[in-house]
Amino acid sequence: MYNFVEIGIDDTNFKIMAEKACRGDVLQGFKHLTPKDVEKIFRMCL
Repeated sequence: MYNFVEIGIDDTNFKIMAEKACRGDVLQGFKHLTPKDVEKIFRMCL
């Protein structure tokens, strides 16, 4: 398994990526995730 750094992804666009993933609201699922939550998950993948 690879992390983001190993495949050339940095944190430059994490905020935008998180907002798009949540469509500007809350990502529904087992646990509701805000864009800030998703951004934190992206950072853990570095």
